[in-house]
Amino acid sequence: MADLTKHPGVPPGSQNRMSSFIRGDDYLFAVAIDEYDDQRLRLHNCVRDAEELTQVLKEQYGFLDKHVKILKNGEATRDNILNTLLELKEKVKENDNLIFCYSGHGDVHKQLKRGFWFLKDCRAENYHLNGIPNTDIITYIESFEARHIILFVDSCFSGSLFVDNKGAEHTEPAVIELNKSRWALSAAGLEPAA
Repeated sequence: MADLTKHPGVPPGSQNRMSSFIRGDDYLFAVAIDEYDDQRLRLHNCVRDAEELTQVLKEQYGFLDKHVKILKNGEATRDNILNTLLELKEKVKENDNLIFCYSGHGDVHKQLKRGFWFLKDCRAENYHLNGIPNTDIITYIESFEARHIILFVDSCFSGSLFVDNKGAEHTEPAVIELNKSRWALSAAGLEPAA
């Protein structure tokens, strides 16, 4: 591991904190839905993408099986997703890191002006009844004590995550490693993904 105390971006006085830096465990939670009850919503690569990401993280970055959870297709219900987040909240400690991925349909409800993730039992015309609003996901993520959390959202309108949330200002990598951070990467803005 690199000696972060010698990094030029480390502010004066941070060296003591850095010398006692403890690296925790890495966790992955992935939700991938290809098969929706509403056949009009069927997708083809979400599950495959989540499985491939899992393999890369395990083989190249040392993620342990016991720290990896994937909910695919019929497993991806509102109850299962939110209960898994609560379980992870208990397991993921302050020095740990979490990657949370969603791959499936998403949309912005015009009247509610909120982004939603479509779950297996969503229907195209009333996804807001069974989907998960972005605001719920953000509430859960904000409750974690983890050092770093990154959210990858591969869905249409995934940029709606950022509408009510201010992005972080650029900081040097060594400083980011020391402090808690929350990051999100979306496949689209406020439009359909390609």
